[in-house]
Amino acid sequence: MRRKVEKRSQNLIRLKRQQKKWKKLFPQKLKKLKRKQDSLRLT
Repeated sequence: MRRKVEKRSQNLIRLKRQQKKWKKLFPQKLKKLKRKQDSLRLT
C-alpha cells in the first residue's frame, strides 16, 4: 500500500512538472498557430 501511494505521488509531481513546461511552451505554439491562421486569411 505504502509503495503504491509513494509511486502515485511521484507520478503526480511529474505530471505537475510537465504541466508547468507545457504552460511555458503553449503560449508560443498558440502564437505561431495564430500567425498561420492570419496568413491564411490574408491569402
